[in-house]
Amino acid sequence: MLSDSNYNALKKYRGGLYTGPSFTEEIRYFRDCGYITATSRVDRDFPGSFSMNPTEWTLTSRGDDALAEFEYVRQKDADTKRQQRFENKISVATVLVPAITFVLGLIVEHCSGILGVLF
Repeated sequence: MLSDSNYNALKKYRGGLYTGPSFTEEIRYFRDCGYITATSRVDRDFPGSFSMNPTEWTLTSRGDDALAEFEYVRQKDADTKRQQRFENKISVATVLVPAITFVLGLIVEHCSGILGVLF
């Protein structure tokens, strides 16, 4: 599973990323893991030309799967936290509603006695 920093870095390669001649540790790591692959870049200024140096990196199916797995786990965690907050609110309500009903019942009981004495 990817870390947050690796996820954010790998996400940049989804549509292809032109890096020029640089070959960073990040690129080396993702390439060694099989998440990205080098593609030859066609020079857009000169149609028909072909660059032999791979300077554009695209996401492989393994990299796409790693991103999808990370997003799925993150979404599942968010759903679990949301469900837990909802259950906490329900448990608080199940405790407070009978307590409030009891207090209101006492107030109504005593208010009718007080009003009876006044009249």
